[in-house]
Amino acid sequence: MNNFIKFGVGVSLITTLQAAQDVALDGINVEHKLQKESKKVYKQAGALSARDDVATSTKSIDNIIRSVPGAFTNIDKSSGSVSANIRGMSGFGRVNTMVDGVTQTFFSTSSDNSNKAGGTSQFGANVDPSFISTVAIQRGSFKGSGGANSLMGAVDFKTIGINNIIQDGKDFGFMGRILGGKNATGPNYMGAFAAKHNFESGSQIGFLYGYSIRKISQNYNVGGKVNIKDVDKDDQERLIKQACTGGMLPWESTKCENEYRQTLNRIPFEPEKLKNKPTSNLAKIEYLDDYNALTLQYRDLKTSIAGRDIINNNYQINYNLNNDKNIDINLLFANNIGKQKYYKGSKFNSKEIIADLESKNESKTFDISQTFTNELAFDTELTTTFGMNLLRNSYKKNRHPRELAYHFENGEPNSIEECPDRGKDSTEFTKCTLHSTKSNAFQPDGNQKIKTLYLDNTFSNDFYTLNFNINRQRYQFDGKVYSRFGKRNGDIQKPIGKYNGGKIYGDSLAKRYLDEFGLEVAKKYCKFEPDGDNEGNEDDMYMLEECKQADLAIIRGNEGQLNNYSLSFSINFHDLFVPFVTYSKTHRIPNIKEVYFSEIGDLAVRTDLKPERARTVEYGFNSYKEGLFGKSDILGFKMLFYDTKIQDYIINAKRECNNESIYTCYPHITHLNYPKDVNIRGLELELSYDIGFFYANLAYARQKTNQPSSYSDASHKVNASASKDVYLQGFGLSKVSMLPKDYGSLDIGTRLFGQKFTIGTTAKYYGKSKRAKIEKAYGDVIIPDVYASKWNNKSKMRISGTEDIKAQPVIFDFYVIFEPSKNFMIKGEIQNFFDKRYVDPLDSNNDSASQTHFIMGIGNTPTLNNYSRGRTAVVSLVYKY
Repeated sequence: MNNFIKFGVGVSLITTLQAAQDVALDGINVEHKLQKESKKVYKQAGALSARDDVATSTKSIDNIIRSVPGAFTNIDKSSGSVSANIRGMSGFGRVNTMVDGVTQTFFSTSSDNSNKAGGTSQFGANVDPSFISTVAIQRGSFKGSGGANSLMGAVDFKTIGINNIIQDGKDFGFMGRILGGKNATGPNYMGAFAAKHNFESGSQIGFLYGYSIRKISQNYNVGGKVNIKDVDKDDQERLIKQACTGGMLPWESTKCENEYRQTLNRIPFEPEKLKNKPTSNLAKIEYLDDYNALTLQYRDLKTSIAGRDIINNNYQINYNLNNDKNIDINLLFANNIGKQKYYKGSKFNSKEIIADLESKNESKTFDISQTFTNELAFDTELTTTFGMNLLRNSYKKNRHPRELAYHFENGEPNSIEECPDRGKDSTEFTKCTLHSTKSNAFQPDGNQKIKTLYLDNTFSNDFYTLNFNINRQRYQFDGKVYSRFGKRNGDIQKPIGKYNGGKIYGDSLAKRYLDEFGLEVAKKYCKFEPDGDNEGNEDDMYMLEECKQADLAIIRGNEGQLNNYSLSFSINFHDLFVPFVTYSKTHRIPNIKEVYFSEIGDLAVRTDLKPERARTVEYGFNSYKEGLFGKSDILGFKMLFYDTKIQDYIINAKRECNNESIYTCYPHITHLNYPKDVNIRGLELELSYDIGFFYANLAYARQKTNQPSSYSDASHKVNASASKDVYLQGFGLSKVSMLPKDYGSLDIGTRLFGQKFTIGTTAKYYGKSKRAKIEKAYGDVIIPDVYASKWNNKSKMRISGTEDIKAQPVIFDFYVIFEPSKNFMIKGEIQNFFDKRYVDPLDSNNDSASQTHFIMGIGNTPTLNNYSRGRTAVVSLVYKY
């Protein structure tokens, strides 16, 4: 590794004295009109894909991403955001999710989805699909700033610009879109206009403004024309009658059935809580001349869903200086602010918040890079990009929500003196007196700083291309921790500080107060007085003693450095056969939510979590050929195999604290580095063929993995009162993310009447997938406790077990597109044409508590009725001026 870095740095020092050429800041070099024009990804080595025309598509953003082999999404209807998944990895750092090259750090947390199912959390991007022009996806390797804190790859959502609105030869343009349909679809509206002015000097200034409003409802019919609220009604009645038999008189049986109908609810989610109307604004000012390109951007998104308002604001500057000689500098600065405002009365784990609560995530990104190009021997060109990326990211709340403490019936006690009595509740007494009155389970506060120096080198000629990219990351993080300052330890008094020329004496607890907070705060909890008559000299003694117990917020953190590299090599034997091989080593820094989550004091705080480390090998080949069977046809094909090994993979588990002292350990959820390697192997295939009157696009992926689940991938019902049920709560911290065993999509169609009329169909297939076992008491997997005392080999931890979801039926959509002019397009589509019942893999409701029910005499009855939409008619109108 050190030799690789020395080589790369040496190349950089040489080439910085040479000529210049262009670079893409996001590290994914894909054109906006990729599939319509050059299909450039099929010319590039490695797992690169793109989807364009997102803004005018009738497909959801989830379905668009899922049409890319090796890419997927974790669907959470209550999140209000898009969560990208690459090869089974999702979340901040595992996938570098970006919007216009800016890393997204938003952590969405919803209130309870129903009286039974708790809320869920996930990282995601708050961006309106109506403003997305292209989605560019890089898997397994990295380039440029796209490799900053990126374990498995990067996804970049690129928004529309002035040239997407204004047609060639005009100075003004407008684009409007209306989408609506049956089965709780829309209506959605989007309008954008742009204007530009060309000066005599050759410079240009332009302006764009767009507005979007969408109506989103989950109150749809599933396959078979049954509303989502009525699924499994027949089965529900069967179970009720089965439970209310056995020696009952008729009126007793009727009463029993009515009671069960009120309590037995087999609805997978409550549609009313998920209804929302996101609105979004996009504004851009663009300036361009012979040497400079400047873009100022503002983007927002606002919605209300699942018990809170979501407000996201992004401010961004992009600048390029290029003199076509030796300067090509790209600069980016962005400030992204995401807020979640929870209403009074919203519930978390069945506990209501007593006043409005607000969480805020603010991230600031700065990126600068310079690109140079050299002509070497044997007609070889060397392109080098050297850059720096800085990310500052913070999470904070407007108050500490003590009323949400799940371990205390009446919320957190205000002080240790208010701990519950031993006789009233021994478990609450033990946790309160021996550990803490505080918890940090809701949106932990913290800060991150990630500095990345990156260096990309590309050697290329007509026969081969060699890419060698490296980066070095330095990271720091800190966060708020609620720590118990305990009783006097009874150790000897010794010097612990200085005051007024003399020395302060105290025990270890007094020293901790003094070190953490300083003398003025320490005086509030400890008795401070001079020992004798002090006269202000070095022999004077002051006593800090008789310190009280207290649970106080302190700051803890960690820092480190990481080296990453990505190497790829391809040989251009023929347009139809360009083999390649890539090898990458990447890391992912632990995030604030993993390090600082703790349901009891600081028992679960893990500032020593190691970064995840992945090594990936890819090998395959590309094909790209124009004029293969005719003058105007284009063929693109890419097939590859990959093998990834991840070390120190981070999960969460329930520590049972077997044989551990109750004074040092009490059962709790904590995060850990999984002690075994995680292996992910797979195949990805992508094909595109277009001859004008006919086109076909195929994608297929297959994967095998031993990826473990986390304890919180499934949670017990939140309205339970038994201590066992409280013990099994997972707080909705995570969800299963491993991909289906295989999945694929096919889009095929024909263009008629001078390509003004298109008839096509798409088919999607999901193979066998996973969900966490909902019955946690018997479904969890027991693993060794990695935090157990050295002499204790009996302590165990629990993680969620998983079970298979069978392969889903193939879902067909049929569509027609009519373009009477180049300015106007009408698209009609019937989605799920055959009205099949199917379940979307990696939907957060697949393993929620709503998918199991308890009936006396029968026991727990797991189900899977979180069905997706049935047959749905959609019409979209797009007009450009």
